[in-house]
Amino acid sequence: MLSEKEKRNVYLLLFPAIITAFLNVVGVAFIAPFVAVASDPKAIAHYEKLAWVYHSMHFETQRGFLLFLGVAVLIILILVNSLNAFTYWSTSYVILHARASMATRLLTYYLSKPYVFFLDHNSASLMNNIFELVNRVTTGVLQACIGIVTAGLVILLIVSLLVIVNPLMALGSMLIIGGAYGAIYISIRRKLNIISKHDVVAEEGSHLSVSESFGGIKDIKLFGCESQFIQRFSMPQYALAKNRALFTGMQHVPKYALEVVAFGGVISLIIYMLSINKDFSAIMPTIALYVFAGYKLMPVIQQLFVHLTSLKSSYSALDVLYACLGGQSASSNDEEPTPKKLLQFNDRLELVKLSFMYPSSERLVLNAISLNIKVNTTVGFIGTTGSGKTTLIDLILGLLTPTHGNIYVDGIEITSKNLQQWQRSLGYVPQHIYLCDNSIACNIAFGVPHDKIDMSAVMRAAKLAAIDDFVVSKLPNGYETVIGERGVRLSGGQRQRIGIARALYHDPSILILDEATSALDGTTEDVIMEAIRNLGHKKTIVIVAHRLSTVAECDHVYLLEDGEIIDQGVFSELAQRNSHLQQVASPC
Repeated sequence: MLSEKEKRNVYLLLFPAIITAFLNVVGVAFIAPFVAVASDPKAIAHYEKLAWVYHSMHFETQRGFLLFLGVAVLIILILVNSLNAFTYWSTSYVILHARASMATRLLTYYLSKPYVFFLDHNSASLMNNIFELVNRVTTGVLQACIGIVTAGLVILLIVSLLVIVNPLMALGSMLIIGGAYGAIYISIRRKLNIISKHDVVAEEGSHLSVSESFGGIKDIKLFGCESQFIQRFSMPQYALAKNRALFTGMQHVPKYALEVVAFGGVISLIIYMLSINKDFSAIMPTIALYVFAGYKLMPVIQQLFVHLTSLKSSYSALDVLYACLGGQSASSNDEEPTPKKLLQFNDRLELVKLSFMYPSSERLVLNAISLNIKVNTTVGFIGTTGSGKTTLIDLILGLLTPTHGNIYVDGIEITSKNLQQWQRSLGYVPQHIYLCDNSIACNIAFGVPHDKIDMSAVMRAAKLAAIDDFVVSKLPNGYETVIGERGVRLSGGQRQRIGIARALYHDPSILILDEATSALDGTTEDVIMEAIRNLGHKKTIVIVAHRLSTVAECDHVYLLEDGEIIDQGVFSELAQRNSHLQQVASPC
C-alpha cells in the first residue's frame, strides 16, 4: 500500500533507530564501570578491561579517569536523546506524508469509480474512510510497525548486554516482565478486535449524522427536530468515547503494575546480592547496571506493548482501506493528464436498442430505446416520474453504461476508450445545481484552477445564460463575488443560470437540461428558457421536462412511459393525437 519512495523512507528510519539502540547499550554499559570507579577507585586494577583503557589512554590519575567516564556517559546520553528527537521528527514526517498520500490515492480511487458506485455508497461513509480510516491506518499500523521495530532493537541489544553480564539473572528478569506483558496482551487481544470493529461503525455513524444535519438544516429548523439529529450524533460519539477510554486503559494501565514488579525486582536483586556477598561496594556496579537498564527498558517495553495493541485495534480499518487500495498502484504521478480531444459531433447522435438495469435491481429501467438526434436541433423528453427520462440522460452523458445496446456519434460507437472525448463535447444542467463556496467565476469555470480560468469564456457563457447583467450590476465584486456554501446568497433562478453558464463555459456541442427549470416559478423559467431559445439551432439541445410549455418549441418530442418510447413527433401534432400527454405532464 506504499509507494517505492515511501518504502525507502520507512527503511531509512531503521538507521537512526539502530544507532540509537547501539548508543543506549553503550550508555548502559558505561554505567557499571563508572559506578565501580566512583565507589572504589582501586577497582580500575581489579577489572582487566578498565585497566586496559586506563593505560591505553595514558591516564595519570584515577580522578581523571573517573571524570572521563562521567563525561563519556553524559555525551552518550546527549547523543541518544538527540537521536531520539530526530527519529521522532523523521518518523512523524514519514507517517504524515504517507497519510497524505493514502488519502489522496483513496480519493483518486473513489473518483475513478463509475457513477453507479455513488448510487450505492453514502458520501459521509466515503469521507470517513478518507479522513478517519486513513489516519487510523497510518498511526495505528504504519507508525506502530515502525515503533515495534525500533523498540525491539533497543530491547534486544540491552537484554543481550545483561545476558553477557549475568545470563541467569537477565533471562529471569525478562521472563517475568516480558511474560507479564505477553499474558496481558493475549488476554485483551480479542477485546481489541471488537473495539476496532465498533470504532469503524461509530466513526461512520458520526460523519453521517453531521453530514445529514448540515445538509438538511432548513428542514431541521423548520420542523424543530434538532434534538433528534443531536441524539443521532451523540450516540456514536459516546460509543467512541467509551471504546477509546477502554483502549487507552488497556494500553497504559499495565505499566503501573509492572513498575511495581520492576522496582520490587531491584530490591530483591539487592537483597540476593547482599546475601551472597556482604561487600556492598562490590555489588553496586551490577545494581547500577540493572537500575539504569530498567530505567531504559521499562518505557521501551511499554512502547512496544502500546504499539502492539494499537496494531491489533487497527486491523478492521486496515481491511477496509486495503480493499480499496490493495490492488492500486502506489506510485505517485504528479504529471497533469494530457487533455483529451473533443469527439466531433457533426451529423447525428444515435441510440440503438438501448436498455439499462441497475446492478442492485432485476427490472429494466429502459427497454430497447432507439432514436436519432440530429445536430443543431432541440429535442424534448417528457414523461411521468419513473418513466426513465433521467436514466436515459445519464446514459447519453456516459455516467451509466448500457446493459444492452449502443450509442453512436456520427457512426462512431461510444466506448470506455473515447468516453472522455465524448463527455468533453457535452454541457449538462441538472435540476439541482451544485455550487461551491467560491466566486461566481470559479463556479462557472467549475474544476478549472483559478489561475487558468478564461475570463472571456466566463463572461461569454454568463451572457448566453442571461446572468451577466446581474453579476456586473448587482454584485459588489462582480465575477469575484463569493456566493457562500451551495450558493445560499443567490435565488433559485440565479443558481440555475450559473449552472447553464457552467455548462456553456467549454462551448459544448450538445447542451443537456435535465428538468433544469422544474423547481422555478413560471416567470423565472421564462427568462431562462428565453436564454436557451437564443441558442436554438446554434447548438444541439436536449431538454427533459415535466411541463408541456418547456418542450413546446422543441423540434422533436419523445414521450416515455415505463422505460419505453410510446410516442414521438412535433409537439403540436403530438399534443393533438395523444391524450395521454396531458396526463403525464403539467400544462405550465
